[in-house]
Amino acid sequence: MWNDIVRGEARRHATSGSSWNPLYYVPVLFARTIPWSVLFVPAAIVIGREARARGERPMPDAIGLPLAWLLTMLVAFGLLPHKRPDLIYVAEPAAMLLVARLATDACAWRWPRKVLPWAAVAGVLLFAIESVRDLRTDERYAYAAFGRGARLEASRRGARLVHFGFRNSAPLFHLRIAAPPASEEEIARIPGPVLVVAPADLVAKLEAKLGPLEIVDSAFGNPETSDPPRLVLCARAERHPVPGS
Repeated sequence: MWNDIVRGEARRHATSGSSWNPLYYVPVLFARTIPWSVLFVPAAIVIGREARARGERPMPDAIGLPLAWLLTMLVAFGLLPHKRPDLIYVAEPAAMLLVARLATDACAWRWPRKVLPWAAVAGVLLFAIESVRDLRTDERYAYAAFGRGARLEASRRGARLVHFGFRNSAPLFHLRIAAPPASEEEIARIPGPVLVVAPADLVAKLEAKLGPLEIVDSAFGNPETSDPPRLVLCARAERHPVPGS
C-alpha cells in the first residue's frame, strides 16, 4: 500500500503530466454525474439562498461538510499536473449530497422535487446503456484485451508485470495496470521473471539495459487518440546480475 499508493501513485500524480488547467474536473464531474448534474445549478442557488438567510450563523453540517469535501477535491486535483477523468469519483458523493438538498423541507422550490424521479429513471437507463457498451470493451478499446492477456500471462509465468515509457496514462486505465511506472534500473533489479508492457519504439532502449527480450504479444492503439501506436509485452525470463545490487 505504501509503495504502490503513497510513494508510487501519489508521487506520480504530483510530479508527472502536463495538464495545468485547474478547471479540468468541473466539466468532467458534470459529465460523470449526468443526469443528476442538471440539478447542480438549482442546488447551488438554493444553498446560496440558505447561506444568505442564515447571515453570520454557521452553515449546518449537512451543507458545510459536503461543500468543503467537493471544493477540496476539485481544487486539489485541479492543481495536479497529472489528470485522469476517473480520479474525480471521490467528489461525486459530495455533489450528490448537495443535490439531495433540493428534496428537503428547507428547499423553498418545489419544482426540483418533480424532476428528481425523472432524473432517477434517466440514470437507470444510462446505466443500462453503458453496461451494454461495456460488454464490447475489447472492440472499443484496443488495449483492453491486450491488458487482460498480459495479466494472465504474468500469472501463468509467475512473473511480475510492470510498465515502462508511457507518456500518457490513459492507456494504463484500459490495460488495468495500476502499478507505478518503472525505470530501466528498477526493472533490472527485480528478482525473478518479469513481463514489461512498453511502447514498441522503446524496446531497444530496454534491451540495452536488460539484454535480449522475448516479444510475447503486441497490440495496436487507436490512431485518433494520443495512445502509443503499438504496445508490446516483453518477457525477461531470468534476472541478469546487476553490478552493485
